[in-house]
Amino acid sequence: MPHDLIAPADQTSKLLGPLVGNHTSSRKPPIPRADAVSRVIARIPGATERSVHVGDRESDICELYCIAQDLGTSFIVRVQKNRLAARPADAAPHDPAHRVFAQLAAAPWAGRHRITVDQEETTWLRVKFAAINTLPPVGKRYSPQVLAYIHALEENPPPCREPIDWKLGD
Repeated sequence: MPHDLIAPADQTSKLLGPLVGNHTSSRKPPIPRADAVSRVIARIPGATERSVHVGDRESDICELYCIAQDLGTSFIVRVQKNRLAARPADAAPHDPAHRVFAQLAAAPWAGRHRITVDQEETTWLRVKFAAINTLPPVGKRYSPQVLAYIHALEENPPPCREPIDWKLGD
């Protein structure tokens, strides 16, 4: 789930979020994480208009995308799953473009961005992006969603570490 989901309640010093007071009660069944996220977001005044929720690969779940859309809030998630995608109109019948990663790979590189990796190292990333009509997992009853995907790939990585190769979804 999103890593940024601890938020101050209005003007009080009380914190909101599923990570606050993280303990279980034997009398209450645990709240599913996606439901806990929607409850916290709903309790923060103005949160849907001014928040961007950040999640790592474990946040790449269809329920999170649906909840964020229902609440009108924004998020960015490091993509883990190569989801089903609607086939582009110009795709050949046996083209593997029915997956998000194939459609993202077909997008042209849009530019370069310089980042600082640590205090002593900077590197360049090639960046591309695409809006892709993403389908729900087979057997799930969710609506398709047009999600924005970003691919950032490091140019000339040093041999001492793996290259930066991130796929992000919004």
